Amino acid sequence: MVLRFLLFFVFWTVCAFADVRIESPKHHQVTNQRAIDFVFSSSVDQGFIMLNDRMIPIRRHTRVDDVALRLGINHWRIHVFNDDLQLQPNLSREITIYRYLSTRDDIQDEEAQVLTDLAVHHYIPVLDDGFAKMDQPILKKDAYAFLMWFYSDQSRQPVLRQYQDMSAYSNYLNLFQLKPQLLPLPRLDSFYPNAYVTREAFVNLLLLLNGSSDQVSTSMLVYDQLQVPQSLRHIIPKTWKKPLVFVTRREALAVYFSLFKPNTLPQPKMVTIDWGHSKSFPMHVIRYLEVGRQLKAGVQERLAKIQWKGGAPLDFDKQLHRRHPNARVRPVLSVSRRSSASPTMAVVLPGDSIQKIARRYYGDASKWKALVQVNQLQIRSITVNGQVVSSVHIEPGQSLRLL
Repeated sequence: MVLRFLLFFVFWTVCAFADVRIESPKHHQVTNQRAIDFVFSSSVDQGFIMLNDRMIPIRRHTRVDDVALRLGINHWRIHVFNDDLQLQPNLSREITIYRYLSTRDDIQDEEAQVLTDLAVHHYIPVLDDGFAKMDQPILKKDAYAFLMWFYSDQSRQPVLRQYQDMSAYSNYLNLFQLKPQLLPLPRLDSFYPNAYVTREAFVNLLLLLNGSSDQVSTSMLVYDQLQVPQSLRHIIPKTWKKPLVFVTRREALAVYFSLFKPNTLPQPKMVTIDWGHSKSFPMHVIRYLEVGRQLKAGVQERLAKIQWKGGAPLDFDKQLHRRHPNARVRPVLSVSRRSSASPTMAVVLPGDSIQKIARRYYGDASKWKALVQVNQLQIRSITVNGQVVSSVHIEPGQSLRLL
């Protein structure tokens, strides 16, 4: 009983700590670097990791330098293969990395995300000689572009009018299709894209966003103090006193974020591929089980050849039953060579590949295609380091028909 407990404890400990820890990058990591190092550690020195289309051997400590990142969201698909290049589909993972624009001045993460998405998805230039200039006055075209970023998840609406004088601003016209009812007519005599936005004009825009047609003032009437409606006082800074002062880029974005309250970027977290708690055994445990199974089959085959009392072959299971009547003898699933009473079915064991089964029953691993044809299995081909590798997906416990 104590021995069984010790064996169970050792097996559980090995399984529980068989994993791969991806230390860099972390899932949902945000960076402004053009490339990032792929670093992971493992408790075993077996198998492979495929990063997108690149195959990397699994070792205790592995580092791949300078993996390129594109601007915006980068999706890394990570797949795990065993030593026989069998894909372990339940161990696949995805890491999402966001790369934002690198600027010469300091900007917040949420500001960088807006600038990056506008540059990548709408081709709107947001940097001036590498500077974001968040504390500079904002142009009308940029104020509307920043606003449209918060509607980017909505479906586009058709623009029913043609504006010949806005042909140079086609990227902005695409933004107008997201929420055209909130924007002025895209004409140069009403839009003035290169004009700066005053606090008074900005408050008027926010009133339109709230569904109000009222305006705090018009160009014909200007108050000495900025008139802020009660509905907007919770988002307009209290320091805004003068109506004709220009709004900065940072101020406009801060008000937009207060008004819309978009979801913040999730916190980065480390990705761990845990073989111990997955549906498949750790690869080194599978190898130990396979070696033990082969040793048991070899011992039984040798004992069966021994002449016992009058030349009769030794029946190992029967002799064991005579000495220990209550003992349970597990049947041998396979032997290294096929006898005259060859089995008609083969049971897939943990760690088996179609080549291993062909070698076990036919003595030739190259006959695996015959097994594939008889059992109508599907051959999948992948490219590994420029070479096409064929694989057949089989699962432990699956029964295969033999020739």
